[in-house]
Amino acid sequence: MISFDNTSEIIMRCLLLATLINSANCFTTMNPAALESWSKLRAYSTSSRISMVRNIDLPETLIFYGRHVLLEDDNETPKYGLLDLLKECKDIETPAILIDDFPNGEESSVAPLPKELDDESLLQVFPVPNENQQQTGRPPNPRLLVDIMESTTIDPKGFGGSSGFGRKLADPPRSPLPQYVIVFGDCEDVCRAARYTGMRVFSIGTESDLADAVADDFGFYLDEIATPGSFWINTSNPRDDEGNKVDTSEIIDWYESQITMENSEKNQEGNHIILETSPSLIPGEDEAEEPLDEDEIARILADLDSL
Repeated sequence: MISFDNTSEIIMRCLLLATLINSANCFTTMNPAALESWSKLRAYSTSSRISMVRNIDLPETLIFYGRHVLLEDDNETPKYGLLDLLKECKDIETPAILIDDFPNGEESSVAPLPKELDDESLLQVFPVPNENQQQTGRPPNPRLLVDIMESTTIDPKGFGGSSGFGRKLADPPRSPLPQYVIVFGDCEDVCRAARYTGMRVFSIGTESDLADAVADDFGFYLDEIATPGSFWINTSNPRDDEGNKVDTSEIIDWYESQITMENSEKNQEGNHIILETSPSLIPGEDEAEEPLDEDEIARILADLDSL
């Protein structure tokens, strides 16, 4: 004989078993797409990993060293991708600067830029006369690049990651940081000067072992030359040809000392020449002799008579 208590327990177990069987039948008859969505939802809800959006640092300034870097061989046509890159810089207020040479040391001797580039809101021009190049701190001396960087002011924008991760408030106006400045050139000295400052450098149209990247034109976007981007992952530091860290100010001082020594030697050579050849040091050659008066003639004749 089954007691009442045993009967109640059996009934409860049967009901529980029926419920489990019914739930299993629901999953087996569920639409496959719905079942997959439910599985993904469950996976997301039970995941213990924290997902973070990694922010990238876009370039803060672009520097083009010489108009020949911007233009095709005809010196009139902008290279492929240049205008799109400059417009992108304009849209996000990233300065784009051209170091423009004056062949004869005078601004009037330079042909105007092509119409598409003759726009200060698109491209700022930093004029540099190319006479006495060492005195202007030209590459490989990094002083010119440092001067341009220090004379430029940007308004850094803040950014925010997902759910507050990676959030950064905007900085006050400041000069661009060298590790976020990109220099475009086409010779070893420009690459070397950019490396000395800690800037990234593109060699346009010329192979270079010192450049961070080499390209024939400007067929890329700002986010491709960002940090990290398509060409590099980390920021750079001031470095020499072998990649050893250097102090930019010490490099500039060394170049300045070389200029001082060269000028001193030239001055010494010049003074030596002046001492030997200056007309003012050769009697009677610089100015005509004054005629003798009567008293002087009489004195000379008296001296002769005594002989």
